[in-house]
Amino acid sequence: GLELQSYVNALAGWLARGILSSLSLFRTLTSAEPLLSPEIKCGEGRRGRTSSLPARILDDLVICRTRAYYTAHPETFRPRRIPDMEDSEKYGEVFVRRYFIPKLEELSREVAIHTILRLEDCNYINKEYYLSYDGLNKEIACKPDMVAIVLLRSKIPRTLVFEVAETDAAIVLRRKYVIPRLLLYMLATYLYYGIPSVGIYVSLSPSSSPPAVLFLPKGGVGRGLTRYLNEIRDLACLDSIPPPSKRPACSHCVYASICKYAVRA
Repeated sequence: GLELQSYVNALAGWLARGILSSLSLFRTLTSAEPLLSPEIKCGEGRRGRTSSLPARILDDLVICRTRAYYTAHPETFRPRRIPDMEDSEKYGEVFVRRYFIPKLEELSREVAIHTILRLEDCNYINKEYYLSYDGLNKEIACKPDMVAIVLLRSKIPRTLVFEVAETDAAIVLRRKYVIPRLLLYMLATYLYYGIPSVGIYVSLSPSSSPPAVLFLPKGGVGRGLTRYLNEIRDLACLDSIPPPSKRPACSHCVYASICKYAVRA
């Protein structure tokens, strides 16, 4: 409706002004350190459904181990389409393309302290960043919603990696199911561009408090992300389907129709 459209437009303006003209953002972003791990390297970009895994497998793993197993074996299992989930993903694409990028381009001519060097609408241009992980025979394909390279006060470059969704930011922080993937995006873009990356999760929910969250790396990847990647590597080597590690959330699972552990409504 018009009320939501007005909110989204205001959100895009608020974010764009903060990125282009905030002095506190300058102080924050200049303290960002590269995310690095000797086990994670820049991939070769092996395209194809069976030669790479989507970074969203990290979300699957946080939600349900069985779901992550199916995603880790694309040569055997195909996900089903869930229209309302696909529509939800499109909202982030619409926000970036119709609201956020135009607002950044408009305000960059008016109020900018910082300079936009590069803007990538990753969904529109189908831009993916590939990673390889020791022992995992498939690369991991990372596709953020948007990537911006910003020159802070004409001095220091930083890469901003955006994930946009309807989920309230407080829920993301509490459940942590988007955060590992965003960290992986940050690592992938750093290895690709050689510029320290920060992550920004943007919520399209008008009730979200805060409306956006900035993730600032301080070096290393953390044991949590490495643990997830180790689990994915192990799942990719398994021949049998593992049971869920907790009560599965089956109603919106893309593998519910084929999963032996699915809880039927």
